[in-house]
Amino acid sequence: MNGEDPRLTREDIKRLRAIEQQRLAQVSKKVNQESKKEKKQREDFYRKERKKLEKQEKKIAKRSRLAEKREIRKRSSFLTKAIIIIGLLLALLLACAIFF
Repeated sequence: MNGEDPRLTREDIKRLRAIEQQRLAQVSKKVNQESKKEKKQREDFYRKERKKLEKQEKKIAKRSRLAEKREIRKRSSFLTKAIIIIGLLLALLLACAIFF
């Protein structure tokens, strides 16, 4: 060592290491806080997207097979009744036309 270089004692080295560890702890704390903030933002975004998808699935789920079959049965029974009534009215009309 040259005479120009200042000599460090053990206490100085310990103090410098402690200061360096404090700096590293502060930096790691900031990094952890930032990563938590980013993670929370991502979770919020995906939670909102998940809610949108759930709403869409509920809309789709309203149209189940069972509900569609019920609608078809109602429609077919209505049409069958209408056809029978119209057939009877036509038969009555033909009977009136033939006899009068």
